[in-house]
Amino acid sequence: MKRRIKSYTMKRWQNGDAGWGVDGRSTTYAGAGVGLVREIKKARDIVEEVREGAIRVLEELGGICVISF
Repeated sequence: MKRRIKSYTMKRWQNGDAGWGVDGRSTTYAGAGVGLVREIKKARDIVEEVREGAIRVLEELGGICVISF
């Protein structure tokens, strides 16, 4: 997937300014977190990972909270 995205991006960059503006379809990712991206995931997978991590933390805290799904 990463290779496909890089290939797509390079092709768009070769278009120069044509990729930008009202009719352009180029995207620029910017900000502090952009360098932290290592893989592309579905939102569902991210939510499940965060939920499972939160449950693990709460369980490690000694069952202070009761969680039911």
